Amino acid sequence: MLFENKQREAAMVKALQDIREREWETENPEAKKSGQTFDRSTVTAADLSPEQQASIAEFYRVAEDIRNKANRDSLEKMLADVMTYEQRRNEITEEYARKRASMTNEDGTPKESGLHAGQRR
Repeated sequence: MLFENKQREAAMVKALQDIREREWETENPEAKKSGQTFDRSTVTAADLSPEQQASIAEFYRVAEDIRNKANRDSLEKMLADVMTYEQRRNEITEEYARKRASMTNEDGTPKESGLHAGQRR
């Protein structure tokens, strides 16, 4: 949208430059014969009417709002992914703690499994 806004602004400036050039040529009919030309760079976006400037400002505001919403949506999605990751991580940690608890006695010593029952190291 930013690109389109710049194109709109450039089109408005070009139209104003065309008008000002025709006015200058009308005021200076002998200028072409003497090799003089109108300097289009003297007309800029600052020379646009207040209505045109307000219109351009509104286009930029809308583009900024859309960009902010897209950024916000993207961040919310990333946060949701991170929260899902954190939830899964917590589940794994809890599962590991349960398994570890089932493999040890209340005093913290390892339980003897069926394969190693009765064997001492």
